[in-house]
Amino acid sequence: MPTAGHWMTISEAKTHIMRAAGISRAMARRALAAAIAEREVEVRGVVKYIEARCGTGWSKGFLEEQLRHGGEFYIPPRLVPGDIDWHRSALKTPWEHRSGRWRCCFERLDARRADVDALCPAPAPIAEVAEPSKPVEAVKVTKRVREVLGEMRKYVRTKGGRERLKNMSDREKGRQFDAAPETCKQAYALLPKKQI
Repeated sequence: MPTAGHWMTISEAKTHIMRAAGISRAMARRALAAAIAEREVEVRGVVKYIEARCGTGWSKGFLEEQLRHGGEFYIPPRLVPGDIDWHRSALKTPWEHRSGRWRCCFERLDARRADVDALCPAPAPIAEVAEPSKPVEAVKVTKRVREVLGEMRKYVRTKGGRERLKNMSDREKGRQFDAAPETCKQAYALLPKKQI
């Protein structure tokens, strides 16, 4: 049964943490269980039944879906994911009341939405993208440009001509690679920077 407003079921809280933090189900369960144990996330529960201390044992009694807040109970300091029934959003064992005279088994456990949100990392701000001052024109890479590019790569590797290629004008590159200066300029622009 989903909750609304300021509260969410433990199962909803686990799913929220998984999506917001981008972590696995197991990691989200561990994080939420630890946060509840450390009282970083406030919880409340719908009572299924209570057990009153009776001599050396416990006597079972029923209440009609009474809502109780987690601050009224002794929350185990080492709450682990196995202590929670994640499908029903309930605890597997009763929690003892702070008075020590009775304990409570919850039908459903809810977590405060604001506390769960605080567990999730804030989304990274989106950087503003500057508009280019002039539109970028797509350059059609012709077969000849690819051929010259291949020759330039060989030239840089075999002759160790990285510095010479860097210092050549487009006209000199045209003479070296037997191509038009514009073709050489396009090929040089496509050459990976680590090769230049």
